[in-house]
Amino acid sequence: MKTHVIITGASKGIGKAIATYFLKDEAVFVTGISRSNSIQHDRYSFIKADLSQIIEDYDHFFKLSSSAFEQVILINNAGTLGEMTKVGNLKADSVQTLYQLNCIAPVLLCNAFVKQVKEQGQKGLIFNI
Repeated sequence: MKTHVIITGASKGIGKAIATYFLKDEAVFVTGISRSNSIQHDRYSFIKADLSQIIEDYDHFFKLSSSAFEQVILINNAGTLGEMTKVGNLKADSVQTLYQLNCIAPVLLCNAFVKQVKEQGQKGLIFNI
């Protein structure tokens, strides 16, 4: 089964390990979404994006998932703990960035993903880490 795996935060840590794992399977194409790229592979594509910033169009992340793929997997891996400080010392922009990356972006990615999978008639799986 031809599978397309889309992973956020794929440039390092768990995301990179997951991408590398999937690339061992010749029937899998992987797309990484992150601020930087650290993977070079024939079946890997990279989309440069900072998910901690507001993005107007989340649909474009799934344009590579054509109907040529029978199954598409979204792995929401990008995230951060953010600034660790006592309540009362938090900076508003830090909290907004934290929620954008950890909460808002994954929901909007899931929404765009489900729309794409339905339109293409594919099997879809979502994993939120």
